[in-house]
Amino acid sequence: MLITEVKSALIFQDKLKKDQKAEAIKKVPGLLEIAAFTFLYSGTFVGPQFTLAKFRSFVDGAWLDEKKQPKQSAINASLRRFLGGAAFLILNLVGTAWIPNSYFNTPEYYVSGTSIILSVFLLGKFSKRS
Repeated sequence: MLITEVKSALIFQDKLKKDQKAEAIKKVPGLLEIAAFTFLYSGTFVGPQFTLAKFRSFVDGAWLDEKKQPKQSAINASLRRFLGGAAFLILNLVGTAWIPNSYFNTPEYYVSGTSIILSVFLLGKFSKRS
């Protein structure tokens, strides 16, 4: 993805859209910057989740205010993420108590899944189209 961003920014500058021009890479990154961007903590397992331009602005401190402090607190966002994870954990525990994991390996489950897929297909085939 990084190589396509560099190529499109350097070669196809006149064909880029407004938002692509804002994120375009004006200076080719060095090996150290590529390593820092690739192996950043948040993207280690799944890859980069933002562009190199946003990474550079983060490293340069553009996200800080004049006192070199973050512009807004991350406590609310992290609390919401924690509560969402806790809710999912509780729903998962209650769900596995209600429907055990072994049910998903039974023939009844596979037959019911086939009938659902068949009904979705038939619904799409015989529904009125306007």
